[in-house]
Amino acid sequence: MKPEDTLELIENCGGKEVTYVGTKTSILGAEKNVYIEDRHRAKHALTTGVNGTGKTHELLHVALQDSVKDRGFAIFNSKGTVIDQFLAKVPENRYDDLVYVNPYREPITGINVLEPYLDQTVPTAAKTNRIELIVSNLIQLFKRLSTNWGDRFGRVLTTLLRAGVEANIEHRAGYTLIDIKNCVTDNEELKQLIDDTKDPELRSQLVTIKDDLSDSQLEPLVRRLNDFTENKTVRHIVGSETRAVVNHQT
Repeated sequence: MKPEDTLELIENCGGKEVTYVGTKTSILGAEKNVYIEDRHRAKHALTTGVNGTGKTHELLHVALQDSVKDRGFAIFNSKGTVIDQFLAKVPENRYDDLVYVNPYREPITGINVLEPYLDQTVPTAAKTNRIELIVSNLIQLFKRLSTNWGDRFGRVLTTLLRAGVEANIEHRAGYTLIDIKNCVTDNEELKQLIDDTKDPELRSQLVTIKDDLSDSQLEPLVRRLNDFTENKTVRHIVGSETRAVVNHQT
């Protein structure tokens, strides 16, 4: 498809419940648009292929179609090339909707991964579900980063993370991943977390960590947390108590 044809297709996609992802050519040489229904996109869509097959351009064109349709979305691109192309082509009427986050430019945007986006007024079930969602995702992240994930420090980290998220819900305490790391190395920080923890069972587990585990027993956990936070940029991002620019849930 010629660039001008692609542009026309994107500009005229408003109101359509499909997203165009490319074209295919029949044995007779006729070109036909290939699309996926938007209701199916909500169930996940995956594009695979070797370098140079057009995955990046497909991502760009999908994002531009969502822009034309006045939809909200997020683009994650480690190299930034897609972002630059998107910003050059996004419709003018969406300029005020843009939030641009670049961790390598000052000021660095902070994201508190322990921020629950809930308060103490919500039902207990909603609190529990949110805590478990945040904690399980973070534990999976650390497991992927570690070649040797022991049961003991996995349980310790899970307990500390649960307590931190709960305190953020109940007291808006502002605990961050850096604070959780400090609780492993500093007894005073851990005492404060215990004081901020409302759930009696969780408090009991924290007290056990404080009283029964030695520095040498906690050292493997400290090493893995250090591996994650030793990068200055990462440390700045995850050390922020509150979101810097946007509610990532909306």
